[in-house]
Amino acid sequence: MNTLLHGSYFGYNFGDTLLCRLFADWIRLSDPEGAIAVPLANRRNADLIGADLRGLSTLRKANRLVMCGGGYLGEPGSGKTKWTLRAYARHMLLANWAAQRMPVNILAVGVGPLSDARLRRDVVALFDAAEAPVVRDDASAQFLRDWGVRTPVEVKVDAVVTATREELMRGATPAPAALALARAKFGAVIAVHTDVRPSIADLEVARGVVQWLLSNTPFAVALVSDGQRAVKHMTWSDKIEIAPEHAGRIVPLIYSGVPEHLMGILDDVDLAITTKLHFGIVRCALGKPVISVPHHSKTPRFYAQMGLNDWCVPHDSANRLGYAIDLIMAWMGGKTPDLTQFETARSVGFYRNRLEKLLSTGAIK
Repeated sequence: MNTLLHGSYFGYNFGDTLLCRLFADWIRLSDPEGAIAVPLANRRNADLIGADLRGLSTLRKANRLVMCGGGYLGEPGSGKTKWTLRAYARHMLLANWAAQRMPVNILAVGVGPLSDARLRRDVVALFDAAEAPVVRDDASAQFLRDWGVRTPVEVKVDAVVTATREELMRGATPAPAALALARAKFGAVIAVHTDVRPSIADLEVARGVVQWLLSNTPFAVALVSDGQRAVKHMTWSDKIEIAPEHAGRIVPLIYSGVPEHLMGILDDVDLAITTKLHFGIVRCALGKPVISVPHHSKTPRFYAQMGLNDWCVPHDSANRLGYAIDLIMAWMGGKTPDLTQFETARSVGFYRNRLEKLLSTGAIK
């Protein structure tokens, strides 16, 4: 069987690439003789995902479309018109074409909000055409019901949460030696993470957290992003001024675009503070403490779903920095995440098993 695998594989965003790679691994387990095609991916992303084929020519021999996890059917808080046009170019044209020609499986996708009426209608038609679609949270399912989707939609969790440690860490490179050296010298390493090109608000939060850590703790601070700039490999940390007396406590880490290069860092640092979703999801899946300072409404959905609200700054908080500092101080005082609900909800192996049923029987019974 030739499977079209589609997700948000248009850049080198850590979470999006990792999700596609996990789904490619699970498809391969279920159908080792079949080919995996990523029709719209460039060559490097196809290699990172582990696909066999790429390009529009792969559409002619496809048997099934699998739309894998990610929040690419939910708009951001700003730039909605541009985002809608991009959503059509990147996702909906392919999905609409496939829905008329082959079985479509939607697994672990986050949905909504969507302001554009035409895009909402197309998403409704896509879900009604899909076989046993699964979304990653209750809010996504509610959006679909409100818009008029008739097909039953199952709710599970983000696909990364369902992966085993072995699946997440496959091929991971060890954490840089600089982290171990910094820990030995300063007692702990705290990672501060945001987008490679953050919003003004997110950059101010990251800058404020770094300055507070350097002024109020003895720890080393790792500056991390999970995307790549096309020009000069610049990242958000280039915009932060570090006083000379603190320079020795800073560990700058530039993301290579390869998820496996970031996994060792995620597994190693003592605490991570992040504005993005999947950096925090992986930390939770590895059983490590994380503080989320979200910039998108999809992020608090995850922490509420997994019983980890107390590690997530309210999305609408007027003082995100102050709230984050309070959580850092709580961690320094010995607070650790209660993963009881998380471990119950994470449904290890769910999407791997779902793909096995789909690819072996052709349908969910």
